[in-house]
Amino acid sequence: MIATLLTFAGVIADVEAEVASTDLPPVGHSRFDELIGDAPVPYPFSRLVARINAQMLTDAGGLLPMKVTLIPLGRSLQREAGAPDYFRFPRVVAAADGDNKAGYAPLKDRLFLGFHEKGEVVEVISYNDAAGRFEFQVVRDYRAGAKPSVFYARRSLCLACHQNAAPIFARPLWDETPANPGVAAKL
Repeated sequence: MIATLLTFAGVIADVEAEVASTDLPPVGHSRFDELIGDAPVPYPFSRLVARINAQMLTDAGGLLPMKVTLIPLGRSLQREAGAPDYFRFPRVVAAADGDNKAGYAPLKDRLFLGFHEKGEVVEVISYNDAAGRFEFQVVRDYRAGAKPSVFYARRSLCLACHQNAAPIFARPLWDETPANPGVAAKL
């Protein structure tokens, strides 16, 4: 019985490894991989955002290029991480929305991050120029005192919601964000 279970577990591990290899880019790598390289992912999240902002230009009005919002009641797989206090622990979503500085690869409309403090995870969607597609990645163990690790996510799982194989942009009025006065007041 134990040998059968071990054999079954080995088959499952082989199948999972095979499926996981299809989640890797067929060519090239993600913009996030280019950004991070072999260095550790900066922690806390504000340092990661600052690192990205350092490669981009502020706009004429002085706004930082990474646009950040809070989503306490969203649709992410991390949506329950803040329970029961969703408004104290909202998901932070950031999007690159500025031009790059000279010598840096463009990030505008090519890099999106979703961070949940209690989930200790950063979800990453970033463009892969060589493959002509967005890649889905997860930064696990994203917390103080840990060594965060970057993984390519299960593409089939991500595409269950991201059916366009890209970021999801809700139609206005963006009721789940601080654009909704009720959500803003609770945050």
